[in-house]
Amino acid sequence: MFHQQQAVKSVAEYMEYFLGLLERGSIPVAYRQAIPWLLWGIWKQHNAKMYTGTIGDADILIAQALEEAGEWKRLNSSETVTASQRLNGIGLDKKRRRPPTGLLKCNVNSSWINSSRMCGGSWIGRDHRGEVKCVEVRRA
Repeated sequence: MFHQQQAVKSVAEYMEYFLGLLERGSIPVAYRQAIPWLLWGIWKQHNAKMYTGTIGDADILIAQALEEAGEWKRLNSSETVTASQRLNGIGLDKKRRRPPTGLLKCNVNSSWINSSRMCGGSWIGRDHRGEVKCVEVRRA
């Protein structure tokens, strides 16, 4: 996709190179908008390799960066929706969205019953196909 002209000698040069891509008109806008998410993904994969020995898939990293940048743009493109409306879910479609490939989406719920001083919480994790991968329910 992108070809580097010279070898990167330091992290600073690496960052400067990628941030310089943000201004290149020859690169499609969707790719340029995904660069911050791509850099974040590279950082997370670096940490995963250093601390757990796992190596991520570059194709999944790029797909996730493109999906996340597109979602960010969609959520922030409306001039008429205020930040408080976004927090309340007003102006957003009500359809549940699946996570990007390779990630899990976690839905969380909690409750409190004042009269019995009981509380509970649960969460469920689903993959990009909607398949349940993990679930937990607790009451106390």
